[in-house]
Amino acid sequence: DPIFYPDRDLIKEFYKPAAPQLRLNANMSGGTEVLHYFINIGYIGQGSNFKTVYNEKYDFDPAFKMNRYNFRGNLDFDATKNLKISLNLASYLQKANAPNYNKVGFGDVDGMINEALAFIMGADPTQPGPLTIGGTTTPDGTSVPAGLPTLQMPSPRSAYGVLNGYGYSWESRATLNSSLSVEWKLPFITQGLSAKALIAYDSEGYESSDGSLVVNYVQYQIGREEGEKSYYIMPNVDRFDPLVLYKSSSGKYYADMQFSLNYDRLFGKHAVTGMVLAQRENKDDWGGALPFNVLGVSGRFTYGYDDRYLAEVNMGYNGSEQFAPSNRFGFFPALSAGWVVSNESFIKGSELLTNLKLRASYGKVGNDKILNDQRFLYLDNIQSAGGGLPSLGRGGSYIFYALYGNPNLQWEEAWKQNYGLDFQLWGELSLTADVFFEDRSKILIWRESIPDLLGVPATVLPPMNMGRVKNRGFEVELVWQKIFSRDLSVNTRANFGFNRNKIIETDEPPLGEEYYYRYRKTGFPIGQPFGYMIDYSNGNGYINTQEELDNLPAYNIGGAPRLGDFMYKDMNGDGTIDPEDQVPIGYSGVPEISYGWSASTNWKDFDFSFLLQGIANVSMAYTGFRWNEPALQHAWTKERYESGDEIQYPALNLTNSGPSYTNNSFFLLDRSFLRLKTAEIGYTLPAEWTKKVGVSRMRVYVNGNNLLTFTPMKAKYNDPEQDSSAKFPLAKMVNFGLNVTF
Repeated sequence: DPIFYPDRDLIKEFYKPAAPQLRLNANMSGGTEVLHYFINIGYIGQGSNFKTVYNEKYDFDPAFKMNRYNFRGNLDFDATKNLKISLNLASYLQKANAPNYNKVGFGDVDGMINEALAFIMGADPTQPGPLTIGGTTTPDGTSVPAGLPTLQMPSPRSAYGVLNGYGYSWESRATLNSSLSVEWKLPFITQGLSAKALIAYDSEGYESSDGSLVVNYVQYQIGREEGEKSYYIMPNVDRFDPLVLYKSSSGKYYADMQFSLNYDRLFGKHAVTGMVLAQRENKDDWGGALPFNVLGVSGRFTYGYDDRYLAEVNMGYNGSEQFAPSNRFGFFPALSAGWVVSNESFIKGSELLTNLKLRASYGKVGNDKILNDQRFLYLDNIQSAGGGLPSLGRGGSYIFYALYGNPNLQWEEAWKQNYGLDFQLWGELSLTADVFFEDRSKILIWRESIPDLLGVPATVLPPMNMGRVKNRGFEVELVWQKIFSRDLSVNTRANFGFNRNKIIETDEPPLGEEYYYRYRKTGFPIGQPFGYMIDYSNGNGYINTQEELDNLPAYNIGGAPRLGDFMYKDMNGDGTIDPEDQVPIGYSGVPEISYGWSASTNWKDFDFSFLLQGIANVSMAYTGFRWNEPALQHAWTKERYESGDEIQYPALNLTNSGPSYTNNSFFLLDRSFLRLKTAEIGYTLPAEWTKKVGVSRMRVYVNGNNLLTFTPMKAKYNDPEQDSSAKFPLAKMVNFGLNVTF
């Protein structure tokens, strides 16, 4: 029965194997002795891997597609010998189309894509198809009994409904990024002194148009017993509801004004530079009630002696509207020093050690971007509501505190240390290594250790500068550059970084002594997951026999256990599996390790390059539709266990619920990966060929993105580089290109 009991491949049904993308760029530069210009014009056109259907009845296309037109222009004008004026402009116009994402609460393209992916990954192959044949009788023409259940068709609770059933969304964005600067050298005051003024203005306009459909309904009956028939009818089949249109528009801007005095001069072996800068920022996000404002003064002084000994002092005095006047400004100093050992007389000129430098820095930075940019938290938020005083039988309005203000709010502070080493051998092999430490304090957090009996709701208590997090790590980069001959050169670099943080204070009250771990945040990395540890003492971690089931500790999580569920460790030994037994499992969603390797080589007229990227020590919880079909086909069954077959998944059930479907060490997967991010091969045509067609240089190339991925993840259809399984997966892309220089 292809309608009620089909056998469908939803991946192929809703995904195209490929989608087109086109990129065009044209650059032009030139000028005179006093005027220089650069112009870039570009275009990007993208399609989508989702399959959609053009709606002929209402004449609209729900397909994903985007067209962007880019422009950039730079102009430098030497008005006089000491006066330079620069104007930089950049803008783009983007038009995008997608299925209607404002219907039923999606709100944006990401939410709509998440919903579509959830249905594609989560629907079983026997789910009824997306469409039915129109008509008022059953497929075999028989009469239809009254009182049938109804179902929206195309169902919004399906991938087809999400992609095609709601209508369309169209949006247009136009941006302008501009800056005008004037730099004036002041040798008539003193050599090396200059002044610079800069005004930057960025703006973005947004317009959207949605067309919403009213979804029709179908009445259906599915045969469950032998001899019963499955049938459907579509009432109101000739119904022609209008397409409901909605338009909106908005805009935002950012303005930055700077004035600085700069000094740069060499006195024999002494190099001195200095800078004092005053800055004012003003920002309005999408028609906010009040623009954001930041005001600050900063300074920098550097000193170098004989290119051997280096020192730098930085100071910032910044003010933010996020804090009360008494705490509005913060002072943020930093010091750094360096020693170029290779310039010392006992090493200088060595053919082996061509560069050796030691570096160290220490300083404080501040942060006013707090709690997702919530504003004016130092003020009381007092609101009014209707309802009056019911106990007195009176109506009207009353005043209440939505949030108490905290006038003592301050800048979040971070003291940072960095110690570095740079060296180079034979002028070819270079190593850069850095070790860093960070102690971030006064982090704004919501109180957790509050009494049960308070007198006011806990939700109205203000946030406090109480949080503290320590961070440490290191980074290493190795570079090798070698020119073997005029026809052959190689450039390769590899990098490795490690970073680990730990929460020192977050106002977390300890759990009871019966808990195996009394803290779930304090002392652990940010986002550390907790869950139940699977007991593999029987070989596979599943409840395989009735004897094992009878001898289990009591399960107070997700219902009673059954054969094929996980066996959990009773960590605190109280004979019960409950939240008291949860332990830290895996890593957080932020990778602790990142690494990469890139290389490029040129041989005669050919060039080749690639980039490998990877992360490690990172986890993500994956359950339900996020798992691939082969794993589900190897789920636990009594027959599979008794025959010794491989088991890759706990026993299935209709609801994906039960003790196996809670936070545990099985569903927290290792999201590490190594990916061939890019690879490119190109050929530059010989000059004697290109001159014949009137161009100075012509190069053809083929490159690819996301070509190969190596990962231990078991979830086949999820991209390990994405932090969510319901995001649109990164696509493999192959580009064929042509560069022409006139």
